[in-house]
Amino acid sequence: MNTGVAPALAQNVESSRDAAPMKSRLVFDHLPKTAGTSISAALEAMFGLSGALPAVSNQHSGVMATAGDRRVLAGHLWFHRDESLDPAWYYCTVLRDPVDRFLSQYWFNRAIARGEAEGVSGAQLADPHVAAAAAYDLGAYLAAPDPSLRRSYSNVQAAHFAQRVHDDPWSLPEPEFLDAAVAALEPYDLVGVYDDIQGFLDIISVDLAVPRAELGKLNITPARRHRDETPAALVAALREVNWVDLRLCEIAWQRFEQAVARAASAPRRVAAPIASPQARPEPAPMREDFGTRELEVLAVRCIGTHTDVSHVPSGEALKVVLECHAWQPVGEFTIGLAVHDRQGQLVYGSNSRLLNMALSATQSGRFEQAFLLDTRLGPGEYFVTATLHRGASHTDGCFHWVRNAASFSIVAFPAAPFEGLLDLRLAADMPGMQRFPAMLDDYRARLQLAGAPARLTAGSLATFEVEAHNAGTQAWLTAGERPIRLSYHWHAEDGSMQVYDGERSELPFDVLPGRSARIRAAVRAPDVPGTYQIRFSLVQEGVAWFDERGTPSADAWIAVE
Repeated sequence: MNTGVAPALAQNVESSRDAAPMKSRLVFDHLPKTAGTSISAALEAMFGLSGALPAVSNQHSGVMATAGDRRVLAGHLWFHRDESLDPAWYYCTVLRDPVDRFLSQYWFNRAIARGEAEGVSGAQLADPHVAAAAAYDLGAYLAAPDPSLRRSYSNVQAAHFAQRVHDDPWSLPEPEFLDAAVAALEPYDLVGVYDDIQGFLDIISVDLAVPRAELGKLNITPARRHRDETPAALVAALREVNWVDLRLCEIAWQRFEQAVARAASAPRRVAAPIASPQARPEPAPMREDFGTRELEVLAVRCIGTHTDVSHVPSGEALKVVLECHAWQPVGEFTIGLAVHDRQGQLVYGSNSRLLNMALSATQSGRFEQAFLLDTRLGPGEYFVTATLHRGASHTDGCFHWVRNAASFSIVAFPAAPFEGLLDLRLAADMPGMQRFPAMLDDYRARLQLAGAPARLTAGSLATFEVEAHNAGTQAWLTAGERPIRLSYHWHAEDGSMQVYDGERSELPFDVLPGRSARIRAAVRAPDVPGTYQIRFSLVQEGVAWFDERGTPSADAWIAVE
């Protein structure tokens, strides 16, 4: 039920707020399938502006570093161990019964695979759990030995919070796992429950002195089967592997009931100002354009290749798409692109001629051209200038020059933080010295697929993205006598090994203990069509595979056609 809070609180929601200052900026930590899309829409109505983050897992510290003067940040977040919450912000989240939450997620993933879900991002399509949900019925999914599948339905909510306390909360005994999750959840200003989301929104309205909003229903799982339509044995199996989440939901209910009582008797309050005008960022640079306009730039779009939005993590490839119109034939021409930061400093510039692209407009009409940018940049907002001109420079004859035609934001650092505008991927080089250690004796690691296609053509090459976290005590070195690389095995449906030694992919930099790296992995599909499981593992060349030394692989089921 989503009936809202007690009448006393509802009356308080509608009252004027004119008492003590309070926090005025909100972070909504959206756990998947907890009505987060509907909550984000309600928050937009309450605050009068959108705070929606990309529909992917956003690194918390990167998001906060680029928040600027935004009042609301709402989306899926992930945290480093020991990462603190910003005390100036109001943090809130919603928990849901873990059985209901997983069933909703499972049927939603099946809907994605069938093309029945709306507003799906490229990252969601590439999620290996989507492919697994399409390949397995519910019973087979729960019975599959794949550890990454188990982690998609076992204590997911507790693990989300406990990651701020422990590198691998699933490895903890259940009572310690629960303690870690409770400790990480403690600093949150409000913990809501899925059964009363309207009450959750009403408390925010009181606490942050914003207008009340009614909850709508968005992103509903199509063709979902509910708990009462699920075999009792499967429901019991899900409850058994979600002891920590079930206990955490009980604690969430206790906190929520206390918040209802507090908000119902709260004095009238006034939201504190965000910051003095002097502390706010400068306004975004204005668009400027000029030229003879035989060719014209109509629009420029910046889209992450995995996130499908213009807010991307550092290192993700960004597609820059120019929509143009040729009002008359002009023959050969050049497209130029430049990227500036908010202060107007040039970050990068190039053009189609320098890329050896031959472009020609031989007739009038609309056309489109896309480019890919490697965004190895620090967090911040960046602006794209686009030009259509003759020759090597717009000074040779400018059809259309558009400054600040589009913008994009880097919302998270790469695995190895840095200072400055550009990640030059500094690595140690010690000539004449043996790089220590020559051989690993600590193979602890966590691998997670960040992007994977659901289908491949037999024998084809494809790119997967794998997040690798060094949970051991020794650095993973990319060079030297025995470098660490990423590879994979292919297994058939019956578990038999089809390919042992997969293609090798280099780590982008030396990965120190406690650090992570996102690796773009080159993968060659099996030559024979069928359904296969790919199992990614790190390997120290000439020494050992990590998965053979106890580290779980990152797995996905792939249809090879």
